[in-house]
Amino acid sequence: MIKRLRLTNFKAWKALHVRFATVTGIFGANSAGKSSLIQFLLLLKQTREATDRRIVLDFGGPESLANLGSFSEVVHGRETTARISWKLAWHLPTRLKISGQSADGRPVEFAGREMDTHCAIGLSDSGHSSTLFTRSLTYLFGDSSFTLKAGPGEGRKRAYDLKISSQHHDFALKRIQGRPFARIPPPVKTHSFPQQIKWSYQNADFLSDLELAYEDLMDRIYYLGPLREYPQRQYYWSGASPADVGPRGERAIDAILAATAQGEKRQLKKKAWQQPFQGIIAHWLRELQREGVVCVDDKRLIMGEYGRMTDHDGPPMPGSAFYKYLWQNMYNEEKVRQVQVEPRDSEGRDFDDPVLPPNNLKKDAKFLAVAVKAEAVVVNAVDSDWYEHRALTDDLGVRVRQLCPQHSTRRRATPRADDASR
Repeated sequence: MIKRLRLTNFKAWKALHVRFATVTGIFGANSAGKSSLIQFLLLLKQTREATDRRIVLDFGGPESLANLGSFSEVVHGRETTARISWKLAWHLPTRLKISGQSADGRPVEFAGREMDTHCAIGLSDSGHSSTLFTRSLTYLFGDSSFTLKAGPGEGRKRAYDLKISSQHHDFALKRIQGRPFARIPPPVKTHSFPQQIKWSYQNADFLSDLELAYEDLMDRIYYLGPLREYPQRQYYWSGASPADVGPRGERAIDAILAATAQGEKRQLKKKAWQQPFQGIIAHWLRELQREGVVCVDDKRLIMGEYGRMTDHDGPPMPGSAFYKYLWQNMYNEEKVRQVQVEPRDSEGRDFDDPVLPPNNLKKDAKFLAVAVKAEAVVVNAVDSDWYEHRALTDDLGVRVRQLCPQHSTRRRATPRADDASR
């Protein structure tokens, strides 16, 4: 979770300092800079997701989360000689331990639950052609700092210096013998160290763990903005069949009308009557309301898995619809309950609380842990693991509801040893 943000020279803000909590409300007059704060976070997110590794910041386009134009349009007061800088601090989902080696080969460990990143960007000082570049990038973690800072020079001649200040006073990077030292280029985007550092130093691989922690934070930022396409009295449909409902839901009516016109029908379960597309939508909406409270873990492990595998703005598939439902009701305790668990690792495969017996449900251990703590029912669609390991769930007192038993209770092609003994 993001804890603090310090931002200078971005749009309406000459200087901004925000402390974030579980729920943070932003209030202010028109043009006070409320949207600028959200746009900045979206700017970082879409930069992380950009495929072009040579860009500094992805200012977006018509289809982007934030379409900001260029540096000159976002720098405060359009003062192009100014620098935009930020300091972002966040709380890691679980305690992170990064192992490395000192120059003499001794093991070194950096550990903590919090991380900071500092960055400053600006236009080059060259008069004939100004280009955007990263002036400095710093990570703070485990009482240590790792800084990549621009040195003298312009353009491709500009070299960067890497400095590490660590609580391990004897820690230093060790050059790879026999390999010519490569000039260190600028950071990749505004959060990654260039590969040349890892080519030149034999104990610099741990820097990748800092980058991965930042990317995980960006992946956990979701924009649940308002529906910009307000309901209309009349809708005009061209007869096309859209692939999805659109990033703002603007094609939802087209999708429903296309499915209706084509006579699409679905079965809710095996041997059930087929129903029109609208009937399926109405059924699942009623089911969501009737099922009661959905339980998820308070470390966002379950949400993280759904975020990687689905898209709340994507095609109207059941997983995506359920993911969107969770986000929209995350702080509505009548619909979603956040259950406190204590995982031992960042993927939620083992837990200190609750303690689970040895099992083969590692990828689903987070669901099992929540079910044990909350005494909740696991609702399974087609994953056969929950059927095959029913002895474990029975011992733990966890009830599993199979939505599609014709799929989820199929045995593997090769019988297991314990199958033969039944």
